[in-house]
Amino acid sequence: MRTQYRDVNGFPGYRVGDDGSVWSCRKVRQYKWGQWRRLKSKGTNKYGYQAVTLMRDGIVHDNIKVPHLVLEAFVGPRPLWHEALHGDGNARNNALSNLRWGTKTENGLDTRRHGSKKGERHGMAKLTDELVRTIRHRVEAGESQSAISRSIGVSQPTISLAVRRRQWGHVQ
Repeated sequence: MRTQYRDVNGFPGYRVGDDGSVWSCRKVRQYKWGQWRRLKSKGTNKYGYQAVTLMRDGIVHDNIKVPHLVLEAFVGPRPLWHEALHGDGNARNNALSNLRWGTKTENGLDTRRHGSKKGERHGMAKLTDELVRTIRHRVEAGESQSAISRSIGVSQPTISLAVRRRQWGHVQ
């Protein structure tokens, strides 16, 4: 099946493909105006979403989310309080067939359905399930969160979030 392209609303000289690609025909260095070139993603934000930088009227617009561009071009404007949801749970798969608008609640349900990486399975985790149990036990025994944080080597707010189950709520 052939990729379809649509103009990016509000950004002349840019278009987006239903495969999640973003293109520009703006004059940049060796590229001449009218010569389409695929934009590289700026990388991913902390949630794993790809973003690009676009320019309008000489003003740089940074961190424009690619899934939003795809949905706005092919589905329509973003409804109030909605987010871009990825059907397969892969935030790098920005194909139209994988995207839909949905609420934050629906996004959370999708994340759970796809097996979110919680606790020590998350790549940025500073604690383990066992360490969280130990922290909670030490706080219940009367030790201060500051003392625990110094002995473990993490911040006091990290300890507080674990103790109050704002994070690591799945650990019993």
